[in-house]
Amino acid sequence: FIPSPLSAEDSSVREMTPQARHPYSTALALSLDVFPGGGHFYTGDYIEGGIFASAKVAGFAGSWYLFDSWQKQKRYVRDAKRTRDSLGLSDSDPISGPDGRRRSVSSYKRDCDRSAEFFTLSVLGNAALWTASWLRVWNRCEELNFRSIPAFEAGFDVRAAGTGRETYVYCGASFPLND
Repeated sequence: FIPSPLSAEDSSVREMTPQARHPYSTALALSLDVFPGGGHFYTGDYIEGGIFASAKVAGFAGSWYLFDSWQKQKRYVRDAKRTRDSLGLSDSDPISGPDGRRRSVSSYKRDCDRSAEFFTLSVLGNAALWTASWLRVWNRCEELNFRSIPAFEAGFDVRAAGTGRETYVYCGASFPLND
């Protein structure tokens, strides 16, 4: 039997001992990502967090602007219909509308429909952005938690060496380098 030349007090032995890092809670990270960039900041990905936070704030502001524009177009259609009905005209006859322009009621309807489409597309874009952010946070948590698991393999091997009279027993363990 040959004892190991390394003792437990050697620094090389202590450096090879697997150390468990603080695991990241995926549920907490996804919950924090409700706030723009929160999940990314929690996992330590500050650049990506800043990019997603900026995109989420800009997307919300854009959706709010498009929603307000759509509501204004709906008011224009409603006011144009009232004016048309009071004058006894058809939808295609031009009238002096609520925005001060001379247009038909059908053109006001087209503008309202276009505003509704833009708002719907902005909501879909925001949903895609938030989904991408959540998927990225989930993936980052899974990656960090996988690397924090202290894993090792222990092996035992008996080999005969020498002239047949000496038997050496080798024991070893291998530790994956996660960094």
